[in-house]
Amino acid sequence: MSQIILYSKILLIYCFCVGSIACTDQNSVEINKEAEASYNRLCKIYDDLNHLKLSDNEIADRLVTRIYSEVPELTNVTKHIFSAPPQKTYGLYKQVAEQDIGIPWECPAIKEYYTLK
Repeated sequence: MSQIILYSKILLIYCFCVGSIACTDQNSVEINKEAEASYNRLCKIYDDLNHLKLSDNEIADRLVTRIYSEVPELTNVTKHIFSAPPQKTYGLYKQVAEQDIGIPWECPAIKEYYTLK
């Protein structure tokens, strides 16, 4: 009988802990709105440049110029990511953006840009 009570208490504690984690997990996510806005501006830059009929070098020059002038807070991030191979670039942007923002982030324009490379 004492074992049943012990197991009941363990089960009750387990259910309480799981329930607490489930409830606080949803409410504890903090979204960094400033970072999200920066990465969304970065995405817009790529989207604008994807539609231009320029050489790869001209697009790369415009990309760097616009990023450094329009989203200077991402200058250090982009410097490091630019040194990565093109096939890894989108994944790196996505990973860093999600870490900075705090939620999943996608940018089809960046993905498209580096898929074509």
